[in-house]
Amino acid sequence: MNLIKVLHETAMEFVDFADRAKNKGDMSTYTTLINKAYLLEKEAALKMFYSGNEKNRFWKFVLLRSAGWLALQAGNQEQAAYFAKLGLNNHPPEDLKLQFEALLAQLKATTKDNVVSDTEIPIQLKGILTQANAQQGEIYLQDPESKAVYFIYVPEHLINDIVKSYWSALVTIEGKTNPLGVITLETIQLAA
Repeated sequence: MNLIKVLHETAMEFVDFADRAKNKGDMSTYTTLINKAYLLEKEAALKMFYSGNEKNRFWKFVLLRSAGWLALQAGNQEQAAYFAKLGLNNHPPEDLKLQFEALLAQLKATTKDNVVSDTEIPIQLKGILTQANAQQGEIYLQDPESKAVYFIYVPEHLINDIVKSYWSALVTIEGKTNPLGVITLETIQLAA
C-alpha cells in the first residue's frame, strides 16, 4: 500500500501544479503535468485493483475514479471510459457508482461514438521470467531478443507456484490484454 500511496500523492501534487499552470494560461505546462498525474494515478489504481486486497476496497474505487477523471482531463477518452466501466462492473459503493456514471455521461456528451471496447484481446508472449512481486501479484517477462520487458498480473493463488517453477526459465504465457495494455496471465509453460 505504501507505493500506491506515494504514487497517488505524487499524482495529486502534479494536479495542483497543473491547475496553477492552467490558471496562469500556460496550457502547454498544464497538459504535460496533467498527463504525468494521470500516468501515476493509473499505476496506483491498477496496482490497488489487481492487489486483491479487499480490506482497502473503498480506496480501490476511489483510485479508479480518480484515474478515470484524470484520463479525461489528459484527453484519453478511451482510457477514461475503461476506468469508469471497470469501476461500475465491480460493484462500487453507491456514491462512487454515481461518480463513475457521471464520468461516462461526460464522455458521451463530449464524444460522438462509443469511446471504448470492453474487449480484452488474447496475447501470447515468450520470454524469461526475470522478476516477481508476490505481494502485488506481478511478474516481469523479458524477451531475450528485443530485451522488451512485459509486466504481467498473475492471479494471487498462482504467483508462488509460478515463481518456484519458472524462475529464470524461458516460458510462453497466454493471457489477455485490456484497452489499457494491462496483461493478465491465463496460462504459463516452459517454452519449446
